[in-house]
Amino acid sequence: MVFKRIFCSLECMGEYQKKNRKGKNNPNYKDGMASWQKFGRRPIYTPLHFRACKKYRKAFIEKEGYERCEVCGRSNLPTHVHHIYYASRFPKHENLHDFRNLIMVCVQCHNDFHGGKLKEIFKEIEYERDLKNLFSS
Repeated sequence: MVFKRIFCSLECMGEYQKKNRKGKNNPNYKDGMASWQKFGRRPIYTPLHFRACKKYRKAFIEKEGYERCEVCGRSNLPTHVHHIYYASRFPKHENLHDFRNLIMVCVQCHNDFHGGKLKEIFKEIEYERDLKNLFSS
């Protein structure tokens, strides 16, 4: 049975979660530790990550004049800055946030990248931007 809680405000909900979602009651808690600790992953969304994505987005818009997907060209969908080589594949690599490893993609293409549907485009980008050499060090 799922019990829905209704809160008077987001602040009220936040207070409830602070008190009641600690330790084993936290959905990310598995076998004595948070899931990212268990699987050897570090939190990917660090301040460096956000600064790098923000810089890339700004540089891309200055260069192109508008925001668009670099894969399909659409400008009518929200865009994300996507890492071609993921942080989970190359954790803490010095070139992870290099502009050659970043691409502006729409929501649909972003999901397709993570779903493995754009393998051919991935290979083209990997070759054009010489990512194998960039990440070989």
